[in-house]
Amino acid sequence: MTTKFFLYAIAALGALQSAAAQPRLIVQIVVGSMRGEDLDRYAENFGEGGFRRLTEGGTVYADSRYDYLQTTTPVSLATLTTGAMPSTHGVIGSRWVDYTTNRTVELTAGRKGPGAYHLIAPTLAETLLRHAPGSRAVTIAPEAVSAVVTAGHGGEVFWLDSARCDWVTSPYYAAEVPEWIARSNRERYNLSYISGEWRTLLERGRYLNTRNYDIALSGKSKKDKDQSGSGRLKLRSDFERMLYTPAGNTAVLGLAKQAIAQYR
Repeated sequence: MTTKFFLYAIAALGALQSAAAQPRLIVQIVVGSMRGEDLDRYAENFGEGGFRRLTEGGTVYADSRYDYLQTTTPVSLATLTTGAMPSTHGVIGSRWVDYTTNRTVELTAGRKGPGAYHLIAPTLAETLLRHAPGSRAVTIAPEAVSAVVTAGHGGEVFWLDSARCDWVTSPYYAAEVPEWIARSNRERYNLSYISGEWRTLLERGRYLNTRNYDIALSGKSKKDKDQSGSGRLKLRSDFERMLYTPAGNTAVLGLAKQAIAQYR
């Protein structure tokens, strides 16, 4: 399995002076690499909360379509967060070749570290900060590209460092992470998400499919046999264990909840 499955969360914290009719908190959650049809395909596995709550109690757009071809993660995130097409928001991939110079362009690379150097349309977070004085916008994702494209040019932006699994930012957004995040990093708190055994909610057979026929679990019983081949997902580092297991989702959710509490 080559795709990553995790959550991107952006918490836009509204101004305290907002009128009663305006929301205090806006939360945008994006599930990477999840097809729209999966909501129906796996519906019988859903519990009472989560997706079932959204599909039964919310608004579902049953005929939404991308009006462009390149539906990779950064392109689609930029379209979702800006409401613009790639020809307008400027994100056409993680990297591309500038035909005027014949040089490779890295989407988020720049002198100040990862940043929205090539995103030319305002995101939801930027618009909130611009038009609602006193608001705060916090964007959290497991890796830098997704965090940067979702946030845009402003707000507080955090992603996981691939070396230590710490929450980090770049000078493009801030000189350093807040002390409450730095303290968590010093305690290596994120590693606690991958230290325990990953237990599936349902029996393993409910999750197997032609794309990934074996689920690698830690602490499996002796009767479970390893399978070899391209269908087996091999996790080689703590960072990959965060990205390819529920640990990454849990870490993103945990930091988002901390941010809501810290920024009141």
